[in-house]
Amino acid sequence: MAMLSAALLSIALYRLTLMTVAHVANTASRAAFAGRLIEVVPSARIVRVSGSWQAFVVVMTLSSDRDRQ
Repeated sequence: MAMLSAALLSIALYRLTLMTVAHVANTASRAAFAGRLIEVVPSARIVRVSGSWQAFVVVMTLSSDRDRQ
């Protein structure tokens, strides 16, 4: 029974790791897209990229950094 529990826990941790890596990669690609969009449209202040609040925050940061330069 203990081996079964350990195996199930191992599988759950593996799946959680894969899901986390996929989420980070997805967020990074959206943020990169948002950064390119701001370069193309320099007057853009805040751009929302398909539902990812992390990309939204990155875009806001990129906009304010560009204003300081």
